[in-house]
Amino acid sequence: MNRPRSFESLDLIIDSDDHQNGALDTTIDDILPAKSGARPWVLPKPLHKSLADEFGNTKWEYLTQDPSKVRYYGSETYFREGLHSTMQVLGACLYHTLHRHTAIVFKPDAVVARKILPALEFLKKHNFDPVFAYSFRYDRLSLREDWRYQLNQLSLERMRLNTLLAQMGDSLLVMLRDSEADRKVPASVRLQLMKGPSFPEQQTPKHLRFVLGSWSRLLKFVHTPDEPADLIREFGILFEDEERRNILRQTTSASADKGMSQVMKMIDTLQAKNPYSPLEFDRSAEKLLSHHFSLAEKGGRYRTFFERLKATIESCRKGEKLDWFALEAELVKLKQNITWDHLVLAAKFIHHSYENEPPLVPNTGVKIWRTRRDLLQV
Repeated sequence: MNRPRSFESLDLIIDSDDHQNGALDTTIDDILPAKSGARPWVLPKPLHKSLADEFGNTKWEYLTQDPSKVRYYGSETYFREGLHSTMQVLGACLYHTLHRHTAIVFKPDAVVARKILPALEFLKKHNFDPVFAYSFRYDRLSLREDWRYQLNQLSLERMRLNTLLAQMGDSLLVMLRDSEADRKVPASVRLQLMKGPSFPEQQTPKHLRFVLGSWSRLLKFVHTPDEPADLIREFGILFEDEERRNILRQTTSASADKGMSQVMKMIDTLQAKNPYSPLEFDRSAEKLLSHHFSLAEKGGRYRTFFERLKATIESCRKGEKLDWFALEAELVKLKQNITWDHLVLAAKFIHHSYENEPPLVPNTGVKIWRTRRDLLQV
């Protein structure tokens, strides 16, 4: 019998009646003989017996100086998947690349208030070069997972409003390359210190949030990872494997000029989809009262809503806290969309957080980086 030797004949043999009945003795090895020296896809022995051995000699602990993160991140799915993608792209350059690069996320409030360009100008002055941008949208789950270890501090109203704000539109991730000549800490740490505190009263003119005019703990415009390990973890939360790899490849290969051009195109696209709003309280309060006053002419529930809204703003100006859940429930009943002006009102008057509640993972790593400069990998 003449045995076929071509790959194209394989399906004919497998599907033939003679083969099914055992009449043919042709095997896969006859058709596709193994090549001498071919390397099989098998794991090296001995196999890892614990999570601590999963990444071999990769000492990812060097990417954080926070003992709590070492304890939690090593067993967390998001971080493990993010680190795997990062290792596949960066290889032996992992430490150097992650210490020289970081990311900043411009949230939807930064888009509508046109804060991205002023922020990039500030960053350029401080030797951070934008090299790649990627738009995405937070959902309820990714938002909570990203801030999993800090959300115990927030009120339920604040968590709800964080979700509403994040879903008002796309956010923009901008990858940054730190070109500081005498870098003393990783890029992520330097940017975190430069970003400024969440509390507006603690910000100074040297902080990015101060420059952008962040007047509320809700409307903060930007987010940045605190340390290199946080960048890996957030990649694992926000993006699929191929997205992570693409972002890393683009980040490491782009020149500053080419990167800025691509970033500007992304900014133009986002701003074209989102009309401008200054997100200023007095203007938003005036617009809300004007809008709901016009609806009050219908009488009934619309008039009652307007009167309660007016009374609420007056009471909150005197120091009372807004009951956001009650206000949102009435908006739903009236089939009124939640707008940026509603979010600005909430940003001004809600109870944001529990001041005496420590986060599950305190951000102690940044302080250690500042005092232990010998830890920097170059």
